[in-house]
Amino acid sequence: MVASRARMRVSAVAAALLAVILSWGAGSDVAAHAAEPKDCVLLVPGLAMSVLRMNNATSNTTHRVWVEMRSADTNTSVGVDFKNLYGWFDPLNQYFSPYQANVTVFAPPDEQGLLAVRNLVPSARGVERHLTKYMEDLIEDLEARGYVAGKTLFAFPYDWRQSNRLHVRAFEETLRAAARATGSFRPVTLISHSMGNMVVKSFLAEHFVTFDEYVGKWISVAPPNEGAGGNLFREVLQGFNDLDLLIKNREAHGLGADMPAIYELLPRVNFNFSGINVPAVDAIVDGVNYHFTPSNFSTLFERALRGFTVTIDGQVRRKEFSWPLWLHAIGTRDRWHRAHLPHRLGFRFYVLYGTGVSTPWGLSFKKPVADWDGLRTAGFRFSYVDGDGTVPAFSALHDGYFFSDHAHRFPMHKLTHYDLIRHRKALDTILCLLEHSTHVPCTL
Repeated sequence: MVASRARMRVSAVAAALLAVILSWGAGSDVAAHAAEPKDCVLLVPGLAMSVLRMNNATSNTTHRVWVEMRSADTNTSVGVDFKNLYGWFDPLNQYFSPYQANVTVFAPPDEQGLLAVRNLVPSARGVERHLTKYMEDLIEDLEARGYVAGKTLFAFPYDWRQSNRLHVRAFEETLRAAARATGSFRPVTLISHSMGNMVVKSFLAEHFVTFDEYVGKWISVAPPNEGAGGNLFREVLQGFNDLDLLIKNREAHGLGADMPAIYELLPRVNFNFSGINVPAVDAIVDGVNYHFTPSNFSTLFERALRGFTVTIDGQVRRKEFSWPLWLHAIGTRDRWHRAHLPHRLGFRFYVLYGTGVSTPWGLSFKKPVADWDGLRTAGFRFSYVDGDGTVPAFSALHDGYFFSDHAHRFPMHKLTHYDLIRHRKALDTILCLLEHSTHVPCTL
């Protein structure tokens, strides 16, 4: 009899545990999730992951400038659409200003911002659609669980070229509107990916009280808290655009050489790299060996970009190193470092980060060059650390909240930077964290 009762108790516990697991799994009944959620969700995309449009006040026209699935120009001049993304950092207003008069670049707010982050080429089909889709699957999963655009589901697309600090006011307006969209207050769950996490951190650093009041949960995916290393060095020195699928590296270089967001994502100068390989760029220039680290990257970039220009509409534009931009970026990273999370009972902070993928961290040029401008075309090799292929694992983990009892982290083995917001395993974890008040069911 005792043994029978014990077996019954074990069976009851097992059944309850199984019910918890099945309640959020990929095979769960969508109808069970269709009830109106008690919170609302705000999606925050990463670098280059918002559709951008251009408005020309002179011609009174608006069209998409990022991104188009097209063959990029092979000339040194940039294409007719992409040129509208080029600009210069104005130190007076800390704004990346366009070269063209009466031109404004913006992320479209259509569908409460969701259109700009579903798929970067909304009209794409077949293989192209798979290449350019971003938060599409996540949005569909949320809609299947009862989240409704404009009521309980929102996105914050933004002009990702600009300094992350520039988005703080607009983010606050979106956050407040989302929380009260249904007429009554609902806590907001933030789901941010890549540089979107740094947009959130910029807001947190300046508006802690508002963050504490409105945000109930923050699911941080692939955050580059302490920089992203190798690919960013390549972007500044030569241009980089993920296998040239959308534009040529030459075109990307004309944008990235002086784009505020790129410089803000570089490794922090005063970070303690104890136990971690210091990110470095090695080169031999005019017979001299040089070893650059975060403390003197500014010297490398100033020398390598000296004399760098692009041609737009027949006009030569200088794209050289900017000291005001460099100092602005250092200030941004210091603000992120000082940001801290609420200790309010009930607040939850979760991180999904990638492991098991070789991630570029340092860069060394293979052959000597005669002059510094030779680095803009010279061959190179990366050194690697563990991560998601873009963000090192240690960078994602150094969020400053490691000892908070409100935080929990989920390693995602062999998932790349974009898999972390698109792969079924990652999406199921995100949905689980969204639906439960604790991380425990999501670790089983």
